[in-house]
Amino acid sequence: MSQLIPWRWVACLRDLLMRSGVLPPADRQLLLFQRWLAENLSAIDYPGHRRLLELFATWHVQRRPHTLTDHCPLTSKQIHQARNEILLAIAFLSHLAERERTLADCTQADVDDWHAGGYTARRLTHAFLRWAMRCNHMPTVTIPHRSTSNPTPLAQHQRLILLRQAVNREDIPLQDRVAAALVLPPLRAAAHPDRAAHRPRCSP
Repeated sequence: MSQLIPWRWVACLRDLLMRSGVLPPADRQLLLFQRWLAENLSAIDYPGHRRLLELFATWHVQRRPHTLTDHCPLTSKQIHQARNEILLAIAFLSHLAERERTLADCTQADVDDWHAGGYTARRLTHAFLRWAMRCNHMPTVTIPHRSTSNPTPLAQHQRLILLRQAVNREDIPLQDRVAAALVLPPLRAAAHPDRAAHRPRCSP
């Protein structure tokens, strides 16, 4: 229990010094995050995990918010990302514990299986993995990369070419050609401004 006291003492001392004017007022979003961080780290039972997360939070997660507060107030979205990086790091360490592994003997299979459970939702784990490898807390592994951006939509002429190929190629199964005809219809042409301007209006 004694290891949990410094987090609360630091938060109380900081608030006292700010109220007395010894320290300048801090960013509200940053204070809320630091309070949230102290509570969540205190709830971690395994000392090894808690120590790793303290280091990760201090030397990586909190550096960006502290830098940003020098220029403008933090937004809730920025704090939300910082929280998710911590939560996903906690979840990843639990994932390793379930497989009876520590971060020090983490394997490529552990990382791949973790991302297979939902790449987009777990993408922010990359920050923790990169930090851990850079600081020699885990072996070097390859972090899976998958684009999460929406692909550029097909242009009209590309749709027509693919549609023509799907319809005319007899070496493609019929059901596949029907499916292509359903998903590759030509884009509806937008109304020409001149035509819209000269369109006759309905009589009142």
